Amino acid sequence: PATRITASPATISPRGVGVFSFSGYDAWDATPIDSLEYSWRLTSLKSGEEILPWQPYTRERTVATPPLRPGKYGFEVRAADKDRNVDPVPARVTVEVLRPFYALPAFYVPMAALFAVATLLAWLIYRRTSALRDSERSYRAIVNGVTDAILVRDLDTGEVLDANERLTELFGYPRSAIVGSRPKGENKGIPYIDHAAYLSLLERAKAHPQAAELHAKRHEAPPFLAEVTIQRAKISGRDCLLETVRDVSARQ
Repeated sequence: PATRITASPATISPRGVGVFSFSGYDAWDATPIDSLEYSWRLTSLKSGEEILPWQPYTRERTVATPPLRPGKYGFEVRAADKDRNVDPVPARVTVEVLRPFYALPAFYVPMAALFAVATLLAWLIYRRTSALRDSERSYRAIVNGVTDAILVRDLDTGEVLDANERLTELFGYPRSAIVGSRPKGENKGIPYIDHAAYLSLLERAKAHPQAAELHAKRHEAPPFLAEVTIQRAKISGRDCLLETVRDVSARQ
């Protein structure tokens, strides 16, 4: 089989995730397209080492990476047919995780009069970021690689075009109740308690990637704290908003 990547970000915002879509086909038409399985991995362009090794084969054609350190990475994916014949030349793209603003040269070269204030600010930011990173590592060790909930919206209308199984499990609603809903309609789809904040996040994501923590309602269950990341992407020629959701109630 042959593999191609249909959607990928060129850059990822700090603490954001990379969402990649791909597809394949069997040149011999022995395996239907929907029956092809895919495995993917992530490597460091600087060192060449594997950041994430080849993942188990599944039929998922959209995946999300965990938060990554700043740097350049290579994303590779390969298709396999029903006889486990594997594409010998995986499809590959490169992506850069941007450094946070406080790591840029323009930030740590302040004017002499503000040197003391800038040094204190950088130290406070570093301490807070380190604490969040340590907390996140502990939480991710507990969940041990649970797949992200993914939502795809039309850029202009906000209509939900697709949602993976993890999202339906997280919110407790069937896929039929989510796909086709709009954030400003009677059926608002994903129920965040502060819906106005969620609408504002969607609007800002049309220009720049966004990340926030929102309290969300789970169907017939207590509400939870969700880490929501939204970024603009083009999928199969269509402008969309890709949204990933994680339950981060353990941080509270």
